[in-house]
Amino acid sequence: MVEDNPDNLVEVVVAVVVDTLVVVGNPDNPVAEQVVVLPYFLSAGRHVVTDIPEEVEKTQSLRPDADIRTVSYLGSAEAVLDVLMELANGI
Repeated sequence: MVEDNPDNLVEVVVAVVVDTLVVVGNPDNPVAEQVVVLPYFLSAGRHVVTDIPEEVEKTQSLRPDADIRTVSYLGSAEAVLDVLMELANGI
């Protein structure tokens, strides 16, 4: 059973997603050929800077056959600022 611990959640999510996409059914015929990790955060806090990269690295070492890459966090996209400003202005 997974403990209700936010730090553990990052580890569990990365490992489960990779396992599910890469190994489900038949490791020779994975559901996905590549896993892209997009941190769904507005700012570059601890999870973005430390936790997620560490868990991706750990998962990659356990599954060297998996093609895992991490892209920048959601809040770093310029379009996000535009959307937030539109929402704040009631558009």
